[in-house]
Amino acid sequence: MADHRKPEYRIAITGPAGRQVAELFPAALFPGGQGLAGRYRVRIDRAWYMPGGLKYAFIPLEEALAVAGWGRGQDAPPPDLPRGSRVLVPTGRSGLGEGDRVVEATVTATEPFQGPDGRWRVFVVGMRRPVLTEEVEKLR
Repeated sequence: MADHRKPEYRIAITGPAGRQVAELFPAALFPGGQGLAGRYRVRIDRAWYMPGGLKYAFIPLEEALAVAGWGRGQDAPPPDLPRGSRVLVPTGRSGLGEGDRVVEATVTATEPFQGPDGRWRVFVVGMRRPVLTEEVEKLR
């Protein structure tokens, strides 16, 4: 018999270990979960999250997101790259020789923000996609 309950959140994360899909279901969909607003049951890659062997574990949203892998690195402080900082960013093009890195001088267009993988990114003038802050070199 198939389970017809629908997740409220579905998170897919691809990392070095491969792709992982986590689904968060409202507690009210399960026995004993009625009246537990803001609590979720988590399923990761088709297996229910059961801490301590507890069949129906209903956890708050923040904890459920962390179990799903969304909260990685959330405790890391933001890099010191305020909006308008002068920076060097890699262009993705190679230089004249092998291993040469081509960079471009520009300025940050936003404050740094964390992506779902917990890594810090920033938008810079002249690029459509955010750049990882670990690849950015701040100029004086």
